[in-house]
Amino acid sequence: RLKLSVGGYFYSGKVNQLQGNFQGHYGLSSPDKGLDFLFNGFRLWTKADQATDYEVTGDDLFGTLVPFYYLSDQVYVLGLGRFESSQSLRLNRRLLIGAGVGYAPVRSKAFLIRISLLPTYEHAQFDGENFRLDIPHEGPERSTLRLTVASNGWYRVKETPVTFRYFAQVNMNPEMLRDYRLNIVGNIDLKIVDALAFRTSFFVTHDASLLEGFEPTNIRSTVGFAWTAK
Repeated sequence: RLKLSVGGYFYSGKVNQLQGNFQGHYGLSSPDKGLDFLFNGFRLWTKADQATDYEVTGDDLFGTLVPFYYLSDQVYVLGLGRFESSQSLRLNRRLLIGAGVGYAPVRSKAFLIRISLLPTYEHAQFDGENFRLDIPHEGPERSTLRLTVASNGWYRVKETPVTFRYFAQVNMNPEMLRDYRLNIVGNIDLKIVDALAFRTSFFVTHDASLLEGFEPTNIRSTVGFAWTAK
């Protein structure tokens, strides 16, 4: 199953901003195995005042690959690969890879919750060398061993056109607990016809070890439409 959506927002006032979002989810599964590929892309335009033109001030891209295999009805093993790039945060690229074990306390076509624990390796390259925290790094690059907790799922409200979906990760540094990262993507879909839905999305990120001058927490929301191909 392939699900694609486009959305955005517009804000005018002291700060004039436009944001576009393109997100997708490709899922391939059988009763005991499968994979999920999720991606999110953002473009941000800003202008100083009403008399000037909009300029591109941020291109952000996030992609996550999760292959999985169920050992029983509720226990599964999985791999995790994630790529991130953020012009707005001066993050050139970041790659996270790992493998672990998970548990699905609820698993049905209408309701799914999965939680997993994975040791992971992370390598990042920034456009700068001065970080918010005093962390080990080699110039603009840093490598970190992390412990990742990941969860995803959905809930289709019975006899309504509403579906809730989420994907979340917490990437912890066991040697420095302050150095953690959080990513949450949530969607609320209101089905219009069989393959088309109105979508409201929210995106929450927290990165304690960004470059100096950036706030660690970023919250975005968009509205748009989602299309599904089976």
